[in-house]
Amino acid sequence: MSERPRPDQAPDQAPDVVIPALALVVIASRPAEAAQAFAARHFRPEEVVSIESERVASEAFAAARLNIAQRLSDGLLTVATIGGEGADLSAALARLAHHHDVAPVALTLGRAIAAARFPLGPRSYEAAHALLTPHEWLTARIIRQPLACDLRGESGPFDIIGDVHGCYSELRDLLTLLGYVDDGAGGMRHPTGRRAVFVGDLVDRGPGVTQVARQVMDMVAAGQAFCAPGNHDIKLMRALEGRHVTIAHGLQESLDQIAALPSEAERERFTRDFVAFIRRIPPYLMLDGGALVVAHAGLPERYQGRISERVRVLVFYGETTGGEDQYGHPERIDWAADYHGAAAVVYGHTPHRETHWRNNTINVDTGCVHGGRLTAVRWPERAVVSVPAHREYAHRAGGLH
Repeated sequence: MSERPRPDQAPDQAPDVVIPALALVVIASRPAEAAQAFAARHFRPEEVVSIESERVASEAFAAARLNIAQRLSDGLLTVATIGGEGADLSAALARLAHHHDVAPVALTLGRAIAAARFPLGPRSYEAAHALLTPHEWLTARIIRQPLACDLRGESGPFDIIGDVHGCYSELRDLLTLLGYVDDGAGGMRHPTGRRAVFVGDLVDRGPGVTQVARQVMDMVAAGQAFCAPGNHDIKLMRALEGRHVTIAHGLQESLDQIAALPSEAERERFTRDFVAFIRRIPPYLMLDGGALVVAHAGLPERYQGRISERVRVLVFYGETTGGEDQYGHPERIDWAADYHGAAAVVYGHTPHRETHWRNNTINVDTGCVHGGRLTAVRWPERAVVSVPAHREYAHRAGGLH
């Protein structure tokens, strides 16, 4: 629903309506002319598609749907104006947005449109704003908010670090080799202003899970680093929230190390901070004017600049065939073999003994926790820097590829 007025806002002014910079905004009113007038006031003409029929099976909707689909496919914010109480139409528009991996957002004018028509949820609407009176329609401001992953204004140089998996000593070795020094407050800064970027999987398997997580959280908080979450980080967050997860693949080591913190207060603080951190950071990062994408399991070009449940699954877990190899590892689809995007993609997730640039992508997971190396790629230099593991902390069936 619509937000409360800000403290600096006049009491008779409508609250700001914040929408993602890439979204399908569905504006509903009865009659539909009010939605069309509101859209004309706040959006460019080419952004607005007026849907004259409430029937999903109508020719009018089919024509509008093609127009909306083309704009969403091109990565353009699109506004659909509708009227009446057609719940089927609202649901069809939400499905269309999700098909193109953009957020559907509803905005209703007046009291005649039921909020239940725009249910919130991962397969429905991301947000629903209500402007109840004509005065609110006239005074509302539309704020276009960049997607959480859109950090194109953050420029390098960067040092992008692969899956750490609790290898704290090796992380300190690598940061030191890269030129970072302790800042006296828990972080590590680079004297020339370089910043670290972590591809995720900070936790599980290794002996220094809490130290690694705290180091990265402190560096991000100090503006010395960025971080994208990995699937192991997501799973630990869910476990700490008390949700049902399968205890496997190193998760027990993380839980044991958290439980071994010296006091209940420290355990509670780590849990609170880690959960908030993983929830706060974006699922992947677009940096340096869009020239660089950092995603835990990689990201094909057609999904870059979009956030959806499908995109989250891809960046956390990667694409798989659904089968397993002879060692029980998931069979992964080699998306990088066909990648031809303009943005360089740096990722991890699947450990390899060696790494190199391929089709403007590079996998920086060189299996440190399995006795390999902890690797960083320097941007924009594209140089690879690594340190050896002190020992093998977790055995990998079949070894490293």
